[in-house]
Amino acid sequence: MSNSKTVLIVRTRLPREDPQIPDATEYSYRWAETVKQHFEENGWQVLDLAVDDAVRAKVEDCLQPPESYVFLFYGHGWDKMSGQDGIGVIDCANLHL
Repeated sequence: MSNSKTVLIVRTRLPREDPQIPDATEYSYRWAETVKQHFEENGWQVLDLAVDDAVRAKVEDCLQPPESYVFLFYGHGWDKMSGQDGIGVIDCANLHL
């Protein structure tokens, strides 16, 4: 396990259907930016998978051993944590990571 303090932030942002009404992911995306800055200011290394990088393959690559991270997800999901492309970045098939 690594001795460094690393946080993995995964944050989606859906396109607006109506330019006057922000999607809920817009709020969580902005909140995640504040959280990211807080971690950086406190000496953490931040891996930020935002928007088009918030996809399953990139999340799984980051979660492979031997590294150890704090994992934060900001987005949507029901039976999975949905990535930017709608495919689950975390679900029952890769929960062990």
